[in-house]
Amino acid sequence: MPELLDLHGKTTKAIRAAADAAMRRHGLRLGQDHLLAALWAQDGRTPGEIAAATSVTTPAVTKVSGRMVEAGLVTRRRDERDNRLVRLCSPTRAARCGSRSRRNGGSWRRRSPRTSPRPNAST
Repeated sequence: MPELLDLHGKTTKAIRAAADAAMRRHGLRLGQDHLLAALWAQDGRTPGEIAAATSVTTPAVTKVSGRMVEAGLVTRRRDERDNRLVRLCSPTRAARCGSRSRRNGGSWRRRSPRTSPRPNAST
């Protein structure tokens, strides 16, 4: 049983590292993809709405979105009806990244060439 747990831990770590590396090529960090996915589903959400949709805390969304605003991946704007609320929007850069990711089938989700089954060239 310890061997199985060890293998599970190593596999999880390798998958996380591969996902992180793939997302960094697009200027993202782990977790930011969930925020963008929530905005692509419905742009202009509040941090609280995104937190509920992604099952994280509102302060976590606020912290992640702050980094993403600095990187130009999302923008903040005040709510038109309630000036206390902030809404997050995906600017052109985030929209381009999202369409590219959807077009590629989510490139970070593709299998690694080492683990992908390949058809036998001789058949």
